[in-house]
Amino acid sequence: VVGQCVAVVITLGLPYAMISPVIVPVTAAYSGVILRLLVLTAANMHAHWNDVQIEPVESDSDRPQLTFLAVFKFLWPLALVQGVQRLSRPIVNLFVSRGPDGGAGLAALAVTYPVAHIGYGFLNELKSLPSAFKPIQRVTA
Repeated sequence: VVGQCVAVVITLGLPYAMISPVIVPVTAAYSGVILRLLVLTAANMHAHWNDVQIEPVESDSDRPQLTFLAVFKFLWPLALVQGVQRLSRPIVNLFVSRGPDGGAGLAALAVTYPVAHIGYGFLNELKSLPSAFKPIQRVTA
């Protein structure tokens, strides 16, 4: 998030951003992806260089096997939410472009959407974590 904010501030100061304002959200998106990649790479290198030992989980014969169907059942609601979010953006663009001074509205939307997403984007990612790590309660008779 901080990297995206810094990228937006730096990009807004460039004279090229005045000529082509689309560079601001593109820079914000790429800087976010690059920063995430760097963080994951650094964590992976730290784990391997320091020989971090991960404790193996004791095998449980009652534990169900991981199958393609189980993965699909877990992922389809997350993919559906993400798809609806992605499909709604062109609809919003359509309504903004049909309004008065649609070109300026689309330019403003192109800049403000990624910048506003910085503030709540992590919440979209965090909402899937509790269900993924919630302990399974076993019912015994």
